[in-house]
Amino acid sequence: MQFNKYKYAELSLQFEKLNTNTSSFQLNPGLSILEEWCWTRSRDELIDNWLQQYMEPNSSSIPLSLLHYNIQYFYSNQYALIDMIHKYKPSIISLNELGAVTPQKALEKLLFSYNIFMKEGSNTHGGVVLAIDKKLKAVPIELPQSNIVAVTLINGYKSYTIASIYSPPNEPLPTATLTLLKSTSKNFIIVGDFNAKHASWECPQSNTKGYKLEEWLVENDLIVHNPGMITSRRSDTTIDLIISTEPESYVQCKALPYSCSDHYPVLTEFINIELQKINPYVPKTYWNVYQTILITICNEIENKSYDSTIDTFKWFQTTGLKCFKNY
Repeated sequence: MQFNKYKYAELSLQFEKLNTNTSSFQLNPGLSILEEWCWTRSRDELIDNWLQQYMEPNSSSIPLSLLHYNIQYFYSNQYALIDMIHKYKPSIISLNELGAVTPQKALEKLLFSYNIFMKEGSNTHGGVVLAIDKKLKAVPIELPQSNIVAVTLINGYKSYTIASIYSPPNEPLPTATLTLLKSTSKNFIIVGDFNAKHASWECPQSNTKGYKLEEWLVENDLIVHNPGMITSRRSDTTIDLIISTEPESYVQCKALPYSCSDHYPVLTEFINIELQKINPYVPKTYWNVYQTILITICNEIENKSYDSTIDTFKWFQTTGLKCFKNY
């Protein structure tokens, strides 16, 4: 098989003259088809190759990712948050300690590709938020407790309870509310600043809340996925916790190096939770380019010496599928 560069130069020049006001982005698919057209292979073989390579691309699945951030003060640290979203593209965002009363509209404006669920705090700097990617289906769970927000995430045939909690240091751990949440689904994820310290998640010292939380975790067969991860910039301790029913080997956590808040953000990937397959490709046909490519090669199409077993309509349909559906 050989490439006829003279024929390609002739056809591409004619094609470009017919598309003087067309962007190079739209021209490239047309030039690509002309290049393939100028190889010395049978037309049947060429079209079969197009059909195999350029059908609708397969959808891809991605694991659930969750960014938890005790932001300390939303208005001061929102730029760091946007940077994290841009870099890591989390499916879900958990925010604690907004620092002031923050209208939901302010959050919706900043996090415009997420559905916002929030709950007021029990003190002046509290408050919690769950932001769920709009491509996902989430239903809010009504709770009487402040500083806890939760949703039911519906993913295919499975549902998950996702919750974010901020537990102030001088308030008892709301274990009754946590138990109620745990009962809503066998698939449970809760993240937040618990202000609970215990040796089980490798804190250098323990406190009353830590003992209480450890007892509750054992009773409910739950796992802390980020033991020993320093999340507070004011002490060598782990108070922002990622807790779930997921197997330990299928959850990966890492602290992110952002120092705007007095807490480090934690990014978690739940490898075993594959989100419903999302096709990121949107097909678009450039009809003007399609028309001019057919004009450019029409003489060869009509050449009586071209003997093909391919149906004429199928030929035109396949050419359009190959060249001008841009993904």
